[in-house]
Amino acid sequence: MQIPTRAHTCGNGLSVLLRPCAAHPVVSLQIWVRTGSMQEGSHLGSGLSHLLEHMVFKGTRNHTGQQLAEQVQALGGHWNAYTSTDRTVYHIDGPAEAWETFLELLAELVYHPTFPAEEFDKEKEVIRREMAMYQDDPGDLAYRTLIGTLYKRSPRKLPVLGEREAFDRLTRQDMLDYHAARYTPNNTFITIAGDIDPEAAIRKITALTRHLSPADPAFLPPVPEPRQWGCRTERREYAQPTSTLMLAWRIPDAQSPEAAPLAILSHILGTGRTALLYRNLHDRQGIAYDISTTIIPGKGEEGAFVIEADVDRQQRDTLRGLILQEIAAITETDLREGIARAVKQIQSARLQQISTANGLASETALSWFHTGNTGLMQEWHEALARVTAENLQTLIRTYFGTERLTEISIDPTGTNPPSTAAEETAARPQLHTHTLPNGLRIILRPDMRLPLVHACIAFGAGSPTETEQTAGINTLLGECLLKGTKSRNSEEIAAALENLGGSINTSTGNNTLTVSTRCLSDDIGTAIDLMADICIRPTFPADALENEREAMIADARDILEDPPSLAFQNLRRQCYGTASYGNPTGGTPESLSGITRQHIIDQHARIICAENAVLCITGDIDPELILTHIREHLSGMPAGSRPSTTPTPPQTAGDTAFVLDKEQAVLAVALPGAPVTSPDFALASLLNEWCQDMAGPVFTEIRERLGLAYYASSTQFCGIDAGNIVYYLGTSPEQLPAARKALEQLLDRIAQTGITPEELERTRATALSALLIARQSNKRICSSIAVDTLLGLPSDYFEQHAERIRHIGHADMQTYIRRTLSPQTARTWVTVAPAP
Repeated sequence: MQIPTRAHTCGNGLSVLLRPCAAHPVVSLQIWVRTGSMQEGSHLGSGLSHLLEHMVFKGTRNHTGQQLAEQVQALGGHWNAYTSTDRTVYHIDGPAEAWETFLELLAELVYHPTFPAEEFDKEKEVIRREMAMYQDDPGDLAYRTLIGTLYKRSPRKLPVLGEREAFDRLTRQDMLDYHAARYTPNNTFITIAGDIDPEAAIRKITALTRHLSPADPAFLPPVPEPRQWGCRTERREYAQPTSTLMLAWRIPDAQSPEAAPLAILSHILGTGRTALLYRNLHDRQGIAYDISTTIIPGKGEEGAFVIEADVDRQQRDTLRGLILQEIAAITETDLREGIARAVKQIQSARLQQISTANGLASETALSWFHTGNTGLMQEWHEALARVTAENLQTLIRTYFGTERLTEISIDPTGTNPPSTAAEETAARPQLHTHTLPNGLRIILRPDMRLPLVHACIAFGAGSPTETEQTAGINTLLGECLLKGTKSRNSEEIAAALENLGGSINTSTGNNTLTVSTRCLSDDIGTAIDLMADICIRPTFPADALENEREAMIADARDILEDPPSLAFQNLRRQCYGTASYGNPTGGTPESLSGITRQHIIDQHARIICAENAVLCITGDIDPELILTHIREHLSGMPAGSRPSTTPTPPQTAGDTAFVLDKEQAVLAVALPGAPVTSPDFALASLLNEWCQDMAGPVFTEIRERLGLAYYASSTQFCGIDAGNIVYYLGTSPEQLPAARKALEQLLDRIAQTGITPEELERTRATALSALLIARQSNKRICSSIAVDTLLGLPSDYFEQHAERIRHIGHADMQTYIRRTLSPQTARTWVTVAPAP
């Protein structure tokens, strides 16, 4: 799909990049500021860029922060921002008809914030709690440890949020001066993608920004990172059951001739189930629970090639040696097949990305940011196509010696010697429905925009088909489906599609087990053959089963050390006990330990059958040709019957506290909501949309007005015969009592006053916009159709749901809110906090 980029430079130096695409009535607008944590000058290490990003949302010269949020919400917009080491990005996605207003608001936000003095100290306290929250994240600890060990002088080593002492010294005047110096037209650019008129967009941007004057951003010269002359090692400890191992090598910057070969090497080593490291160290030897690669790109300085793995502490050093052996062996390996597969994977991933307006805008902006070249992606794919095995072997010999190696690990507490331990108007494709003689229901949805196809077969499963003793069996079954069939081993399963740029995955939810594939349209026959093979003829190899069981047990133990995850898991148990949805879909260490291979075989026979399944295929397909493939490969699926399920008991009220010695406290309360099959489900969804939004009552009251939590929101649990809405927040242990009291008072107040007509319309616009944006993705649509149909809903339920939301009246909404939030309804509270 060729979507040309229109580039324009305004008289004041502001660059404008436009990628018109009328496939959907959606736009994505982004303003990129060329400043981040590495460019903070005399305030280096303070997190000033990130603080400023927070503060611009507090108000502008024409709007308060609340007015901004409400106006974006009313138009159906979804906005946010992020700060990284070298940029700060502000973005809005939403209906194309509102693009001019979105642009006005985004420009107002970026170029004309007022930084209200009364909000400054309050927001600094919010960020201090954010810093504390990251102390509870082992993944963030691993990354910070790696960066701090790789880089000794470069400001890249400093956290984006800032170091506490430097952050505390920041003043409001520091922020005003920084904004004046960096948020200038010649240091920013605007990208818009989607259903827009480029000429109209240029006129509008010119009118909005002509008064802005360019200025010297006064960047300090970059600090060169000294050469690394030998291996570096750093060990940290954290309360987790397994070790996180990271091996990294410094590599040339992202504009070097080696960039394309390095990208190919990363895919060959660590992307997908056919990756060398995953295949050899996870599948064959079972020593790594998970293993992958990533590249940290450098802009004008060295980047890093990173291998990350989860492993038992006692196997950590063994795994390190095996990884180094695998890398050394590449110099003697035939890489032609791997290179071809990697090129296809990268091309396929790009097609998936640019199928949405947000993906188009992000790709365009990133290309411009790094190179100022709108044709970068075409050149990049040409460079990938030129990569040879000799290029990769030269890379290994040049950059992957032990003298350039940096090794860090985050190990379980107490496992290292003391000396080394540390602390919707778019065109709607027609649905074609069929049923095979064995009972398998088929839904086909042609969409010819891109040469991609998504397929999803959904089986009735989930927690209602499990018990306390078998919790997690469906997830384990799903993982093991990919480990071998009567005609393919796990490597051949992975290679069958990944060699063609596709993928196949399994997933387990509250109510279903799904097998999903993505492929280029020419390869759909192979995809259906593979999907049928793993569903109908799996062999469940004992060694693979044991590997996946151990990985799931490790994940289950991780949950016990993570405050939010522990709170949500225990909340479900307190609501429903040990029946149905009271059991975690990922299982517990105890339940997983008791599941045998015979249990998996029996569950497969019970779940994987035609009467318990719906297959949906969307994308660039010929329905008649697809049906030929389906009949050939899936007619042999046993008919079977829907499995019996355990009814979910009524929600039990309660108030339970759990002790976890971490920096943060988490509070959650569940109130009975609507099952997914309920006529009230649209009402429940709209209530949750209102309460979870940044302009909604929970965030506005508890985080913004009272400053009692870093995050405060709601979420919705949707079962077949049960549902609830959950209100939750994360705070400091000291503020937990006040935060709980505030939440209780807020829920009671909402129950009495409900939602205003204006709030309802803003929330409706946001909800409908989210559905419109989701409809860009054939992957999302495919899985929704399969799952909805399986649960007894209409195949076009995702369309009907939008219509129901559109027609909800204010009186109906008020009645539902009063009933749901009434103090007489069951409220189930869970708290996770350190011991007093």
